[in-house]
Amino acid sequence: MAEIEGETFARKQEERDKENDDGFCRRTYPIALAENMDELLKKLNKDYGNVATPGNLYPKADFVPSGIYAFDAITGGGAARGHMTEVHGLEGVGKTTFCVQAIKNAQSLGYSCALVDAERRLNPDRVEYLGVDLSRLLLLRPTYGEQACEIMRDIIESGEIDLLILDSMPALSSKSEQESTEGGGQMSNHAKMWAQFLRKIIPGWEKEKDKKKTAFIVINQMRENIVTNQYAPGAKDLYVFPGGRSQKYFASNRVEIKKIGKVTDFGFPVRFKSAKTSFMKPFMEVETFFDWEKGFLPHGDLLERFIQGNVLTKDGAGYFLGGEKIAHGEAKMRKLLEDEAFVEKLKAAL
Repeated sequence: MAEIEGETFARKQEERDKENDDGFCRRTYPIALAENMDELLKKLNKDYGNVATPGNLYPKADFVPSGIYAFDAITGGGAARGHMTEVHGLEGVGKTTFCVQAIKNAQSLGYSCALVDAERRLNPDRVEYLGVDLSRLLLLRPTYGEQACEIMRDIIESGEIDLLILDSMPALSSKSEQESTEGGGQMSNHAKMWAQFLRKIIPGWEKEKDKKKTAFIVINQMRENIVTNQYAPGAKDLYVFPGGRSQKYFASNRVEIKKIGKVTDFGFPVRFKSAKTSFMKPFMEVETFFDWEKGFLPHGDLLERFIQGNVLTKDGAGYFLGGEKIAHGEAKMRKLLEDEAFVEKLKAAL
């Protein structure tokens, strides 16, 4: 019985192949009608709009650099145009300062910038001190989450802004949440709103192919995992991220900022780690230093680099160069490193 059924199936398959010269069912595979690639491209673009492009003509990845070596090194060059980059970390690691420094560097390169201040805690004096020209910054403070999403979508589709930063995504509050009583919000409203927004902005980057694409940085937070069932999915993760899993899937780059050392009067060492990337080798780590006054040092902690490279030696509170004491105390040593000529001399000795 099985042999008869097999023969019947083979015979019907041969009859179908004879009916179609190219071996394809024309109703199922209409693109097989095209004789060559050029005709196929013309047909697809005519029938469905400007959706097809030869692979060799597809634009290469372009970046808006942050000016912070640790971030640019692990992301491939900074925030990628036409892509979303997520930066997350615990409280007090410098996420907002990172936004300000990225804007400052973008402005120095002549790029236009927009910042969505969802947390409403941006200090204009601190922003100006770090080098941002507020007159050239588009600062947005939407009333509720859906409004913020519509504004950001319009900015991305317009192509008029080079760098768009949201600080931060967990601070977006949906309209239904604001109108409800405390504790009466619906579960997962925030994640649904954000996932819908992410699905909408992907076509927005391709809406006008002739326009420049916006680089989009989203600041996210980390929360303790409260799952008590040890067998539940993700129960072993120490932290979870607001916005649902869609945030992880849609982000082309995900970068974690983490404190890795002792907090001193001058700042603390931090590590930039790539949790996901589409442009570089994943899980790369680069260390730098967060200075209370200057923010993230562009090329890391020079003092630490010179000590590790045996250019400078430290004995107690004293710092020595070639056996000669040049400073007593970290404050005076860091003051010496503000002299560019002196720093270049030390770099040459590395």
